Amino acid sequence: MMQFTVILFIVMVVLVAILAQLELESEPLIAQRSATLSSDKHETFRMVTDLQGFHKWMTFVVYVAEDLDTSPQVKMGKPFRMYASSPIGKIEIPATITKHQYPSRVEFETKGTMMSVKSNFNIEDGEMAGFSKLTWKIHAKRKSYLYWVTVVQPLKFILSQQVTASLFNLKVLMQ
Repeated sequence: MMQFTVILFIVMVVLVAILAQLELESEPLIAQRSATLSSDKHETFRMVTDLQGFHKWMTFVVYVAEDLDTSPQVKMGKPFRMYASSPIGKIEIPATITKHQYPSRVEFETKGTMMSVKSNFNIEDGEMAGFSKLTWKIHAKRKSYLYWVTVVQPLKFILSQQVTASLFNLKVLMQ
């Protein structure tokens, strides 16, 4: 029985080592949701890039702090910090704007030990005049299979719900 346990342990260690070394071809998609908003592309873009207004519609953000040495304008390379609430207190999430294409796309990346993600907002004209379609995608920046199996799968469940609720809040806020 002892030998079986040792062999099983060695097999598990080898399996974990292999999963940690193998990588996915692309960054794994954690969540993707779309919403049609009753505002044009320009107004939707303004709302999505208003860092001080994130807490009004993003369900997991308590407030956002911008670095004092940068301009208030959202642009590529702009650093900021989001603060989220959790059962153990507030969590600081450092982020940087990585893409900024007015009025159709903005993207930011967060830096964290367990959860480094890329959030991408694409804004298109809606089917009717005065409406826009916002698509929000969240990708994990780590590509290892081990990370995908252990962290991304629970995050898919949690963040999909958070993104859905946030887009609903944004939709209500922009009416």
